[in-house]
Amino acid sequence: MNYKVDYISVGKIANITFSDQKSKKTAIFKEPFKDKMYLTHTGFVEDEQQYKGHGGPEKALCFYSKDNYAYWDDIIDLLPKYAIFGENITVSGLTEEDLNIGDTYELGEAIIQVSCPRQPCATIA
Repeated sequence: MNYKVDYISVGKIANITFSDQKSKKTAIFKEPFKDKMYLTHTGFVEDEQQYKGHGGPEKALCFYSKDNYAYWDDIIDLLPKYAIFGENITVSGLTEEDLNIGDTYELGEAIIQVSCPRQPCATIA
């Protein structure tokens, strides 16, 4: 299987005003980094999550396939080129159809394991 890690992204909690003029705290907006980043058992040290149920040992990282971005292009206005769903890892050539719970991957010196599918998020909704 050939795949490529396109972006590794992290974000901080920020107060964001959405198009419906509602303001809320969220860390969904991630920015790619190119330098070294330390990964703990609960996620990248520079990454934050605002809500309970996000992050932690079973959800330390969020993965999404760039192969799925084309589907969302006509649905989401101003589609970013990376982290469209707040994912930490954006990959080409590997989709959820290729993954199984328990699969392991090397990320630098770390071993990461697929633990669960992504669940719906109120911020994205």
